[in-house]
Amino acid sequence: LDLHSGVCLHTLKGHVDSVNCVAVTADDLCVSGADDGCLYIWNIHTGDRFAALQFEGVNVFGMDLSRAVLDDELTRAFPKNRRNVLL
Repeated sequence: LDLHSGVCLHTLKGHVDSVNCVAVTADDLCVSGADDGCLYIWNIHTGDRFAALQFEGVNVFGMDLSRAVLDDELTRAFPKNRRNVLL
């Protein structure tokens, strides 16, 4: 969304279920979480998705990016039984 004109610049497509949360970082990344168990990281200037995390059997309802370090190389392993994921 262009904040000056109100024009939609990109439609971010990828989630296959309801999107529950969206956050924009200081370095112009958009992070979205949904009922499909996916957390996607998008480039807000191009609309391209460049990273994804998928959590089996978990809906993503919220996120806190205040201490996150978002990188184009997300290589952490997460235990399957964890409900909170820290990036």
